Amino acid sequence: MAGVAIWDRFLGREVDAPKGRDPLGRYTFVPGTRPVTIAGQPAEPGRYLASGTGPWRLTTERGRSGLAGDFGTDPLPGDVTVDTVIAIGGHVREVYERAESVGTMLALSPLLADADARLRESALERAVDEGLGSLRAVCFRPATRLRPVHELVPASRSRRITPQTIARLAAHSEDWVRLRPDGVRPDRVLSPTREFDTDLYENRVAARLVDHLWRFLNKRITEVRRIDWMVEDAKRLATEIAQRPWRTHEHLFDLFAGFVNDDTWQTRTVERLVALERLSHAVASLMGSPVHRGVNRHAELGMLLRSTNIFVNDDRYRRVGELWQAWLKTHAGTTLQSDLARHVQQWCDSFAHYNALLLMRAFDQLGLETDRSQPAPGPGGTVTFEGRHGPVSLEWHEDGAFVVRRGAEVALRIVPIPHALAASSQQGGNAALLTHLHRAPVATPTLVLYPGNRDEREGDRVAREILLRAFEGPESPAPARLPVPVFLLPVSPLEIDSVTRIARALRWVIDAPRLSAYPPVVACTDEEGQAIVRNTSWLAVAPEGLRGVRPPADHELAAVRTATLALREETSRLRRRGANVERVEQLWHSLDRAAGYLTGLTWCPVCDKPAARPERRLQPRPDGTYRCECESCGSAWESRLCRACRNTYPVLIPMQQASTGGYGDHLDRVFGAELLASPCWIRDRVFICPRCTTCAERESERSVSCDRCGDVQTVRGG
Repeated sequence: MAGVAIWDRFLGREVDAPKGRDPLGRYTFVPGTRPVTIAGQPAEPGRYLASGTGPWRLTTERGRSGLAGDFGTDPLPGDVTVDTVIAIGGHVREVYERAESVGTMLALSPLLADADARLRESALERAVDEGLGSLRAVCFRPATRLRPVHELVPASRSRRITPQTIARLAAHSEDWVRLRPDGVRPDRVLSPTREFDTDLYENRVAARLVDHLWRFLNKRITEVRRIDWMVEDAKRLATEIAQRPWRTHEHLFDLFAGFVNDDTWQTRTVERLVALERLSHAVASLMGSPVHRGVNRHAELGMLLRSTNIFVNDDRYRRVGELWQAWLKTHAGTTLQSDLARHVQQWCDSFAHYNALLLMRAFDQLGLETDRSQPAPGPGGTVTFEGRHGPVSLEWHEDGAFVVRRGAEVALRIVPIPHALAASSQQGGNAALLTHLHRAPVATPTLVLYPGNRDEREGDRVAREILLRAFEGPESPAPARLPVPVFLLPVSPLEIDSVTRIARALRWVIDAPRLSAYPPVVACTDEEGQAIVRNTSWLAVAPEGLRGVRPPADHELAAVRTATLALREETSRLRRRGANVERVEQLWHSLDRAAGYLTGLTWCPVCDKPAARPERRLQPRPDGTYRCECESCGSAWESRLCRACRNTYPVLIPMQQASTGGYGDHLDRVFGAELLASPCWIRDRVFICPRCTTCAERESERSVSCDRCGDVQTVRGG
C-alpha cells in the first residue's frame, strides 16, 4: 500500500508494508504514514501493527481495504504472564516519567508480584465449587422438548403415513417388497414420531459454560504450577549463592527472598493444585453428558444471557445462569474488538519496558557498576556501566529495541518480540516464524527476547528443532544453523532464570572478544624484536612482530621498557636517518598495553578477584591458547582452538565444577550466568565452538550420538 511507512523493529529500519504472517509486535507505524486505520483506530506513529491477536487489515480513509496479514494462532502467552508484564511495564514507565533514579528501577522486581493472591481461592473457583451440583444436574437431566421427526421403520410398525412417507417410497424402490397391479407392497416406510430434543438455548449455555470453566481451571492449574516452579528455582538459586563466593549476586537475592524465607509456599501450592484438579476433573466429566454431546456447541450465544422462563423458574438453570455471570466477571473488558486491540497495544509496549528491567538487572548481576543516583533511562536514553575491562553502554531506542555497545562498538542488538514463539499449541506456524527470523538479512548480532515458560518446552510436545532454535544464546548456538547472527531467548515473570540467561548472553558478547584475542601482537621490525626479547621470556618473536605469551612480572616489564627505549636514535646527518623517538615511544606503549591485557586475563570472571602473581597464573600452550585458574574460588577459564573453523573461543569452568551441556533450561540450572562456550552434551570437558556451532566431540575419532548433534559417524579429527 503506497504511502504507508512501516518500521521493522527486528531489522531496525523502515520497510515496505508487510503482508502475510509475521510475529506479533515486529512492526510499528512511523511518521509520514498516509491516513489509514487498523481495527477502526488510526495508525498513529509508534502504534504497533496489530488489531488484536487475529488477522489485521489496513483500511484507507475512503474505506478501501489494503494490506492484510495475521500472527498465527494464539500469539499471546497465558493471562498471568500478560497481566504481570503489563503491571511491571507500568512500574518501569512510572520510574522514568517521574525522573527517579537507576537505583529505584533496579529495585523493581521482574517477577510475579501477586503470587500470594494467586494462590488463594478466587471468586470464580468458589462459585464453581458451589454451583457444580446444579451444572451436573442440568447436564445429565436437562430440560427437553418433543421434536417431530420421521423414522425409517418396517411397514408393520408404522401407524401413520404423511406426504413424506409417499415421496420417500416413490423414490426408493429398494424399500419395496414387490410390485402389485394397484401399487407396491412396502418393506420399509418413513413413519412420523417424536423424540426428545436437548438443543435448547439454555442447554447450549450450560454446554458452553462447561467449556469455559474447563479452560479456566486448566489455566489456573498451569498458573499455580508455574508459581511452584518459581519457588523451587528461588530455593535452588539461593542454595547456589550461599555455596559460591560470587560478589555479583549481592543484589540477586532480593529478587526471591520472600519465597525462600516463607516455608509455607510449597504447602499452599500443593493444596491449591489438589483443589483445582478436583474441580477440573469434575468439570471434565460433564463433557460426556447428554447436554454436552447433544447441543450445537458452535452456535452464537453472545456474552449476556437472555432471560427465559427456564432460567427464571427452574432452580437448577437459575444457578447455572449465576455461574455464567460469575465467569463473565473474570473475562469482562476484552470482549469487544476495540478493547482487545487496546489490550494488545498495551501488552506490546509493556513487554519492551519489562525487558528493559531484565537487561538492567542482567548488567547488575554481571557485576558491572553504574551511578545509581542518575535518572533512570527511558526510550531514547542510555545508561553506561563500568566494568573491570572498560565501559559498556545500554541504549534504549524509541522503537523498544536495545543496543549494547562495548566502547564505541555495537556488540549486540536486543529486540523484544511479544509473540509466544515456542508455544507447543502452534508448532507448525512457529517453526515457519523461526525460520523466517533466522533467514533475515541481519549483519549485527541480534538477540530476540520473547515470552515463554518452561512448561511450553518440557516433555514431548515441542519438537527438538524448535527447542534448539527457540532457546539459543550467542554462547550456545543450535547446530548447523544458518550463518545469520540471530539468537532467541524466552523470558517470563514466572521464571527467575530469565535475568540469568540474559546475563549469560551479555557475558559472551562483553567478555568473549577480549578472552579470545590472545595472544596480543605488537608490530615491529625483526631487528627490534630480537633486541627487546633478548633478556625476557614473556614475549616471543613472531612473523608479524612481537607476541605476548604470559603476563610479565614488574621487573620483566621494566627490563622490556629499558630495552625498548634503548632503540631510540637521534637525527644523524652522517647516516642520513631521522629520529625514531616517537615511533619507539609508540612501540613501548603498545607493549605496555599488551602487558596490561595479559594481566587482565588473570582476573577471575567469576569472583572478580585479581591473581596475586599474574605471571604464574596464565599457562600458555603451544597452539596459541592459554589456561588460567583462580586461586580464590578455583574457577578455570581458557581459550580453545576449534578444529573445524580454526578459530579460538573462550570457555569457563566455574569452581572446577564441570558439567555436561544441554538445552537452555539445563544451562540455567547448572551454570547460571557463569558460562562462556557451552559444554558438549555427553562430555563435560569438551566444548562447542560458538563461531561455527561444531562440537569438539564431533571432530574427535569417536562415534558419538546425542540429542543436539544426532547420530554422528566416526570422523578423523585433524
